[in-house]
Amino acid sequence: MCGQSLPVEPSAPILALFNRLQTLTEQVGPTGKGVAFLNLEICDAITHEKSRDKHLEAGEENNWPNTIDFSALPQRVLDLRSNIIALLKSPKILGTSTSWTRFCDSIRYKIFAFCKSSSKINFPGAFSVRCCGYYGPKGEFLINSTLVRLLSKNEENWSNELYATLNEIVSTDSDDFDRYDENSNLLNLKDFISFVLTPFTAALLISEDRGVSIEEADTIRDTSSKFGEVAHPENDDDTELDELHRANIRAMRAANSDNVFFTEPARYRKKSHLADSPSFRPSTSKDEQKVYAQDKSSPLKPKSSRPTPKRTGKAQNTISLDDFVEPKPKVVDSSKKRKRDAKANMSVQSSYGTRSKAKKAP
Repeated sequence: MCGQSLPVEPSAPILALFNRLQTLTEQVGPTGKGVAFLNLEICDAITHEKSRDKHLEAGEENNWPNTIDFSALPQRVLDLRSNIIALLKSPKILGTSTSWTRFCDSIRYKIFAFCKSSSKINFPGAFSVRCCGYYGPKGEFLINSTLVRLLSKNEENWSNELYATLNEIVSTDSDDFDRYDENSNLLNLKDFISFVLTPFTAALLISEDRGVSIEEADTIRDTSSKFGEVAHPENDDDTELDELHRANIRAMRAANSDNVFFTEPARYRKKSHLADSPSFRPSTSKDEQKVYAQDKSSPLKPKSSRPTPKRTGKAQNTISLDDFVEPKPKVVDSSKKRKRDAKANMSVQSSYGTRSKAKKAP
């Protein structure tokens, strides 16, 4: 079929696909409609299952957990509050952390382009950095949910702290990042949680599990991510995950949080924010130079096709009686009009006469 051998113990989905293939072949023949597509589907399923077995074997070799007590995970995340807040508030700690460095590397330090993107999850390189190692997508969702619970009560305060931290980092290391313009902004709190705090928290949890440094834990987070995707996926019918997430929402409401879910802060990095930073300069492209050269107090107006009249000694609003003189009516010579009408009638009669003669010709 596709040059691949079946797994030693095929899963139920693969066996179901083979049953469908057998039934379809009996109905339409081996080359009938839909057979080739179903063969490809079976090949993909076999490849996925073999890859799954490979990742599970790697997990067994490295002693990565096949079972995790996810019910205890929210409280474990809340207990890491001091480490999480320190990362958010300190430019030195955040700027030297592995989570921040990996995030910047993944987007090639295009922080302003990333923040402008309407679909950050699809930004090149950004998706892979969110992984939570052997905690898998299920752990990633729950860690993210708990971090939102942790920071939602004083969202405005944490947003301001984060903005000050990121502003200092990109201002100090301006040569590393992409250029900004008047509408450039920094990571908001929601995206910072998703792309930086969530993997950072996962590394802290792995550090506790394995008794290793945060740097070693971050390496394990990266190497065990495929195992986590297989062992602990995020399924739609996962009632445990649903209940734990709802518990986080109930806790936020009980704490009288104004926002259960984060809103996009309308905070943009205007030119004035960076004016005092000698190392942080605006782009030098011609288009962006025009933007910065423009005087905000008197915005440019579209050019008119009509020339601007020169001012004279007279007042511009002076009106003379000549402006109100009615135009003379146009006089039409009746004799010329009769000649034109007669000429037009003759041409019409001539054309009809020619057509009638053509019809009578033998």
